[in-house]
Amino acid sequence: MEQKILFFLLVGLVLLEGCTPISRDPGVSALPAASDVPASDPQIPVTGGDSTTTGDVVIDSLAIQASDSFPPQYSLNVKGSLPSSCHQLRTGVELPAMQSEIRVQIYSVYDPYMVCAQAAKPFETSIPLGGYVRGSYSVFVNEKEVGEITP
Repeated sequence: MEQKILFFLLVGLVLLEGCTPISRDPGVSALPAASDVPASDPQIPVTGGDSTTTGDVVIDSLAIQASDSFPPQYSLNVKGSLPSSCHQLRTGVELPAMQSEIRVQIYSVYDPYMVCAQAAKPFETSIPLGGYVRGSYSVFVNEKEVGEITP
């Protein structure tokens, strides 16, 4: 009887160990847990060295919003889902230069060595695009035009 209990205890420990991230380099820290990254700021840099991989996100809706301030401050409201609970949302905004284009990248990062449940994880976020006084600016998300800002 004691051997069966010991066996099940060891199997349980092995399974729990499989849920922890594994780094190829002992000097590299693992990705922060999803609860460690505030959902309100998807632009936080991720640590994890070369063990992180970029992934896709599913975007369900995009909406460009303008504030009532002067100059108007614009934001991009995004709803979608991440492929799993291991994926963490990341965004990047390239402000307009000569071409009057605002380019937004929306993607995920994850540790491919972490074991996770493969269930979609919904997200909703607002990405600041800045303020503009005059001109016309095309907004691109992941290389696709999604709208225009005309202050």
